[in-house]
Amino acid sequence: MVECRSCGYSEPRDDSSFCAACGASLTVLAPQLETAKTMSSPWGNRITFDRKDFEAFLAENQTVLDRSQRLMKKIDELEKENRQLRDDLQVVTAKLSSKESSVTSKWRKTDDSVKKARETIARLTKEADKRLSK
Repeated sequence: MVECRSCGYSEPRDDSSFCAACGASLTVLAPQLETAKTMSSPWGNRITFDRKDFEAFLAENQTVLDRSQRLMKKIDELEKENRQLRDDLQVVTAKLSSKESSVTSKWRKTDDSVKKARETIARLTKEADKRLSK
């Protein structure tokens, strides 16, 4: 009798390859880790862990992996927010530039009107002085 690892169904036939209840494979792909696990480090060294140390190592690394995944997700969120802020800033800068151009244009027109008004007042003052002096 073989027990399915996926659903727990007890398969009465020992020669079955798949669970009759859920269809999961009943073949063992890798032997269970009994007392020790040997693995290669990234530097080519062979390292042997006893089962408890290996499980602790995996749990510790899972914690680090989970934390790094959360940090990467936060970085992605911040980058997305940064792009949105940059886009918003470009829009505001374009609007400000447009308003600045409009104000500058109106100021120039006003400045030209003031100059013309001063010239007219100066001309009229000269004409009035000429008429009064005669």
